[in-house]
Amino acid sequence: MNAEVRKYEVQSYSSTLKVLYASGSITWEHEALMTDLRLILHISNDEHLLALRQLASGYHVTRFHHLYIRLLRQTNDMVGSCV
Repeated sequence: MNAEVRKYEVQSYSSTLKVLYASGSITWEHEALMTDLRLILHISNDEHLLALRQLASGYHVTRFHHLYIRLLRQTNDMVGSCV
């Protein structure tokens, strides 16, 4: 199999996972779609787990970033009100 095509298959699967998780609750229909997509795109269990880990990692980093920005804004608001 062409390495470039394989790269696109894995990227497509990861992107679809991101979209489904970003849209909210995962339904049984979503689970069935992901299973079918894994078969069509030849995604192995290891590739699936890696995509889930990357998704979870990105989710936590994004949540931390948003919390950090909110805390910075609150700190700036407190400093501004003291001046």
